[in-house]
Amino acid sequence: IVPARGMLMAAAWGRQNPVILPNSNVTMDRDIIARHLLSDPTDPFNRSKLTLDMLKPDDELKVRFSAAP
Repeated sequence: IVPARGMLMAAAWGRQNPVILPNSNVTMDRDIIARHLLSDPTDPFNRSKLTLDMLKPDDELKVRFSAAP
């Protein structure tokens, strides 16, 4: 079973580098949010200002995905 937190985005499967968006507390893959930030420097879930350096690594989820069969 995948944790509900890991199912927030369609890109949940196969995540290589999950990060937490600090204001909305949503976990996304770094590559996906980085692409979004190229055209819109806001959190897509609440429109607050967001930059790449504000992203927090989600090490717990990364371990869970790497340990999954």
